[in-house]
Order: sequence, then structure tokens, then C-alpha cells
Amino acid sequence: MPQAKITQLTDWNRFGTKFSHTYFLEPENSEFIQVGSVFLDEYRKVYGTDHFYNIDLFNEETPSSSQIDYLRQCGKNVYKAIQSIDSEGIWY
Repeated sequence: MPQAKITQLTDWNRFGTKFSHTYFLEPENSEFIQVGSVFLDEYRKVYGTDHFYNIDLFNEETPSSSQIDYLRQCGKNVYKAIQSIDSEGIWY
């Protein structure tokens, strides 16, 4: 994924660099769908599915952009990742 846009996150809950500053594959990347699909497929193999997927991209983090086009693309790619492994999948 040499061309993928990856963002380094900031301090989380005052934990500092040692315990935060992780990296975030921006959901606007097409690679996000691939990585998300693999993760969700493995998750489903372990835990099964009720076809409901709770995915919170920006839990306690601020999106790298507040532009509606960016946020729209992020949402589309989350849904595409779900649909690629579960045609009955519902994102809530």
C-alpha cells in the first residue's frame, strides 16, 4: 500500500506518544475496502454474524477532514467492505 493515505493520530486521553499516535488507514483509500473486507471476514469466521456491523471510524478521534465529500466517501467504503463479505450486512 505504498500509495495509500495514512494519517498518524494524535494523543488519546492524555496517554502521550508511547501509548497513542497510532496510524489510521484513511477510509477514502480503495485499500481500505480490501483491508476492511479481510478483517470483517476473519471476524465473522470467529464470531459468526447476525448481519449487523457496528463500525465507528472516528471513535474518540477527529476525522482528518470535515468536508462532506470526504465523509461521504468514508461511509461508502465502510459499506462496500461490509457488502463484500455479507450481502445481508447492515451497518449501524
